[in-house]
Amino acid sequence: MKKLFLLLLLVPVICHAQYAEVSANLGLIPGARPKVVADPASSVHVSDVKPVMKGFCSVRLSMNIRRIQFGIAADVFGVEYSQKVTQFYLVGGSVKEISVASTAIVTQPAVCPNVFVNYKFYLPNSYIYVGGTFGQLFNMNSRTLVTNYPTEIIYPACKGLYYGGQSGYAIVVGDRTRINLETGVRYTDATLEKGTSQSQTGILGWKQLSFPITIGMRYRFTRS
Repeated sequence: MKKLFLLLLLVPVICHAQYAEVSANLGLIPGARPKVVADPASSVHVSDVKPVMKGFCSVRLSMNIRRIQFGIAADVFGVEYSQKVTQFYLVGGSVKEISVASTAIVTQPAVCPNVFVNYKFYLPNSYIYVGGTFGQLFNMNSRTLVTNYPTEIIYPACKGLYYGGQSGYAIVVGDRTRINLETGVRYTDATLEKGTSQSQTGILGWKQLSFPITIGMRYRFTRS
């Protein structure tokens, strides 16, 4: 009976300490030089890969219980980088270079569903947080027109792991709203899906470290 009475006393405290929240952030995602996984069976060789900064968007639904914040999210960003393409062919037992071209690889936006958890450190009318993210990357086919190259290259859809960490600052601007600044690091390990065009691209996948920098808004479903 005493335990039940104590539990009933704690219920209002627990309920008051937890709340749900939705947030949306926009920004940029500069990246380090991607590491391309070459296809040894392909006559196409890629080199001098250079990343291009693209837009980044993140939408999250989270539950906050005291200092712990966790939930589900969807990150969307562009995948684009330039590279050199060289194709070889065999003539009389020796390898000859058929063409060298520079190209920009532009895919459909990558969509990364993920789960996350943050730990909050409270400040007056604001808080800072640090945490981690783990999820999956998906993106669709991309078509690339290559200068001085005989055909259009079609990159198959790819998928892979997507994980990293983040830190941010949220400041209260209303009973239910907060402005949010966040920076993070993401590691992507993507593999092209098998298909007839896979050997034409000369790669099997790519790995990249990137650094999203965003600003956004949080909306709390209950008043502060």
